[in-house]
Amino acid sequence: MQSESENELVKKVINPVATVIFASHLFNTSDLASNKEDWVVLNAKLMEDISVPVWLNQFLDVISLPLDDYDGHDIINPSLAVKLSSSLQNVEAPLIKRDQWIEANTKLISELGTAQWLSQLLDVLENDTV
Repeated sequence: MQSESENELVKKVINPVATVIFASHLFNTSDLASNKEDWVVLNAKLMEDISVPVWLNQFLDVISLPLDDYDGHDIINPSLAVKLSSSLQNVEAPLIKRDQWIEANTKLISELGTAQWLSQLLDVLENDTV
C-alpha cells in the first residue's frame, strides 16, 4: 500500500495537465458512454495489444487534439467514463515534454500494473485540483 506522499507523487506523474493542453470537447459531455471499470478493462487490453508507449501517445492525442483531428482508438477517450475536472481547462502551456511524460508513465505502469494505473488516471482526471 502506498503512503499518502507516495500516492500524491504518483498522481503528479500520472496527471497529463503539465504535458498537454486539454481539448475543449472533452468538457462538453453530459452522458457517460461507459463506466470506469469497463473503460479500464478495455484500455488495459488495448494497451497490451498496441504497447504501453503507443497507447500513452494516443491518449495524449485524444485529450489534446480537436475531435476532427484525432485518428485513433476512440475508447481511449477518458471522457467516455468520467466527467473531467473543470480545473484541467485553460491551464498554461505545458511544462513537461511529451516523451518525458510517456517514459515516466511507462515505468509507472510497470510498477503499479496497468489496471491500477488506469484507475488512478481516471481518478486524477475526474478529481484533479491543479
